[in-house]
Amino acid sequence: MTHWDTLAPALPAAPQHGEFKRVGGNTLIKVNIRIVAATNRNLQEAIKNGRFRQDLFFRLDVLTVEMPRLSEHREDIPLAAHFMKNYGQIRTHPFPPVVGISPEALHLLVSYCWPGNVRELENAIERGIALGVTPDIRPEDLPKALRPEKSELAEDDTYDDAFEKFQKSLFEKRLQLNHGDHAEATRGLDLHPKYFRRRCRALDAKWP
Repeated sequence: MTHWDTLAPALPAAPQHGEFKRVGGNTLIKVNIRIVAATNRNLQEAIKNGRFRQDLFFRLDVLTVEMPRLSEHREDIPLAAHFMKNYGQIRTHPFPPVVGISPEALHLLVSYCWPGNVRELENAIERGIALGVTPDIRPEDLPKALRPEKSELAEDDTYDDAFEKFQKSLFEKRLQLNHGDHAEATRGLDLHPKYFRRRCRALDAKWP
């Protein structure tokens, strides 16, 4: 779409006649080409508004394939599991490999509107694998935009409140297992000790 205006004077004849002249040139150049064009714009509207050449559109418009948005075929979203094969190596020891998506997380994936289409879905799965610590991707592993504002832990808890409670409990358990040694406590969490210490202060996570 970006360069159609500059290509327009020479391009229209090429697919139909198999030849064209360079801009400013007099020599016919023979070509054997097929053009596949893609756009996320409404070209009919662009033609009406004078932003796209009508003659070029009719030369290109031999076979039109419309790709529906991800939100228009939600039944395919569970197939997102195939993205896990691409990012499985992100999860390393001591965390278990990802083998699936929990029913709760899948419900969030299917319910979301996906303005970024498949690319946004792929990023969400990658994040879930990178941040999760269980064999299944859980709701808390997914981007915040996908999660409900309320947590199931308590009626008046936001998700952030519930996550902080979970994080505080996890950090206190790690401190207990490692006798208060912050450096050792972070080994299984893949966190920098300074970040872990700072979060412990913010969460008031203590040991004993």
